[in-house]
This record gives sequence, structure tokens and C-alpha cells, in this order.
Amino acid sequence: MISGKQRDQRNRTRCFQETRNGQGVYFAQTVDRETSLYEHVFAYGSNAGQDGVIIATRAKKQFGENGDRFLVLENGVRYEGVRVNQPTDG
Repeated sequence: MISGKQRDQRNRTRCFQETRNGQGVYFAQTVDRETSLYEHVFAYGSNAGQDGVIIATRAKKQFGENGDRFLVLENGVRYEGVRVNQPTDG
């Protein structure tokens, strides 16, 4: 049986968070801190005028041998595009 504390930790709802460099935002509907499993993930990022969006049903945080962090997506899709300047009025 799952205790109330375990349920709270596993099913914590998250709001949109800004990335450390301020170039994007991310969201996960639920996060299990013990297993590093994220559900219903959305991420947006911008770099050098190129925008990207990632949507996935699930994701899991993993670490490389050199300590780099990775987010491995399941049932996900990635969209990329070049930002187009909008015409100004007048």
C-alpha cells in the first residue's frame, strides 16, 4: 500500500519552470522523484533564433558516464523551426 507521503512525492503536479539559462521553459504533469520518471512532458527552448518544442508521454532522467544529464523520452515528438521576424505596423 502506498502511504500518503509516497503518493504526494510521486504525483506532485508541476507548473511551468524556466530553464537556468532563461532560453526556455519545461513542464511535467507528474514527477516521481524516487525513480526520476516524468509524465506528460512539454519543453520549449530557443537558441540562436531557432525554436524547439518537445512533447512526450513519459521521460526518465539519466546520467552519462561523465556526469552529463539526459532526459530519455518515450512516445515523444520534437519540432524545430526558425523564428521568422513579424512585420511591424506602419
